[in-house]
Amino acid sequence: MKISASIYARASVGDARTLEATVRALDAHRVDYLHVDCADDPAVFEDIRRIRTWSTTPIDLHLIAADPRPYYPLLRELNVELVSVQAENLQQPLAPPADLAPRFGWACTADTPIEAFAEWQEQLNGGKSGQTASGFVLFMATTPGKSGGRFDARTFRRIRDFRRRFPGVPVHVDGGVDEEVGFILRNHGVRAAVTGSFILAQDPSPYPSPGGEYGTRTGTSATAAQQHGLGARLVALHKAEPLADQAYRAQAPDAQASDAKAPDARDTDALGSGKPSVRTAAQSGSRFRVADFMLQTDELPLLPWPQENAAGTGPLPDFAALLRCIETHALGFALLQKPDGRLAGLVSNADVRRALLRHLDDLNRVQVADCINPHPFCARSGQSVPELLRAVKACPFPVAYCPVLDAEDRLVGALPFNNLIKGEA
Repeated sequence: MKISASIYARASVGDARTLEATVRALDAHRVDYLHVDCADDPAVFEDIRRIRTWSTTPIDLHLIAADPRPYYPLLRELNVELVSVQAENLQQPLAPPADLAPRFGWACTADTPIEAFAEWQEQLNGGKSGQTASGFVLFMATTPGKSGGRFDARTFRRIRDFRRRFPGVPVHVDGGVDEEVGFILRNHGVRAAVTGSFILAQDPSPYPSPGGEYGTRTGTSATAAQQHGLGARLVALHKAEPLADQAYRAQAPDAQASDAKAPDARDTDALGSGKPSVRTAAQSGSRFRVADFMLQTDELPLLPWPQENAAGTGPLPDFAALLRCIETHALGFALLQKPDGRLAGLVSNADVRRALLRHLDDLNRVQVADCINPHPFCARSGQSVPELLRAVKACPFPVAYCPVLDAEDRLVGALPFNNLIKGEA
C-alpha cells in the first residue's frame, strides 16, 4: 500500500519555510506521494510550484471546487500526477481534456452512494459508457479538507462493496489513517492511504532544517530515518504491527513468550473471547475490533452442514455445490455452517486440491467431507487489532482465511488475508 502524506497537516498555505522542512523530511523517509488539499484556492498551486523545486515525489492533489476547469492549465503546467475531485462539490458534469483524464480520481464522502462512480467513469470517457476509464476512487473517511478527524468505520464496508461492484478500480482512502487503520486498509486491498496528523502533527521533535541530515532524498541513512519519529510512523503504516503492540512487546516479554501456543476455534483464552487478556482494550490503544472490519454474514461463502452427519439428520451439500460456492464468491474458500450457527469447518482451494489428489483414480468419488478442515484458525469478533495480530503471528502455519466466531462460538464473519500481499504491489 502506498502512503500519501498530507503536507498541510504540518504547514499552512503560503508558509514556505514550514512547507519546505515538511517536504524534505517526507522525502528523506521516502514517502510515496505528497498529498495537497486545495479548497478552490489558487494559492495552493504556488505551493506546488515551490514543492517542484525541492522534490521529485509525485503530487496527489485533492481538489474541492465547484468548477475545476480553471485549474486545468496549472495541472498541466505543474504536471500534477494524481487529481481527486470532490464529487459533492461539483455543480456540473466533469469532462477533463483527454491528456488530463487519466490522472483524475473520484473523491466522495460516506453519504454518496458508490453506484455514482459509474456516471463518473462515463464523464472521464467523454460520455462513452462502453469504455473503461483509468480513474480511481478516493473514499473520504473524515470531513474533506479537515485534519485530525476520526476514521469512519463504515468505510471498510464501502471499500468491499465498491471492489465487488467495480473490480480492478484502484481504491484510495483519506482521513483518520493511523497504523491500526493502515493495517485494516492493507487487508482490504487499498492501493494508497492518505495520512497527515498521525505522521506529522503528533511529532514533537523539530524537523531537520533544509539541507541538513535529511535534506536530500538520496544518501539518507536508513537507520537514522527509522529512529526519527516520522520514520517510525511511516514504518508502522507499512508493517502488520501497530505501534501500540510494538510497545507492548517491548514492555512485556513474558506475555510475548506465551504467544508461542497457536490458537484455534477451541482456544478461547488465546482468542480473547471471554477471559481477560494480558492487557485491557484501553491499554492496547486499539479503537477497532474484528467485528468492525470483518466480512459480514451476507458477504460470506456459506454452505449449510447438518448437525450430525453420521446420524444422517440432513442432506449433505454435493461437491459441485461446494465448487460453485467457492467460485461465486471468489475468495478462495467456503465455510460450512451448522443449523445452530456454529462452524462445521472451512474448505479452501488447497483443501479441494488435496482431496482431488487422493481420488485421482476416480474423481467422481470426491465428496465435501473429503475437503473439510474441521479446526481452522479462528478469530473472535471482540478481538482488537493487536490481539488479532499477535494470535496470527503465533500460529505455526500461514493463515490465509480466518473464520470469526462470537463469544458463543457462532460463526459471524471471516477475514481473508490474501489482500495483504496484493496491497503491497
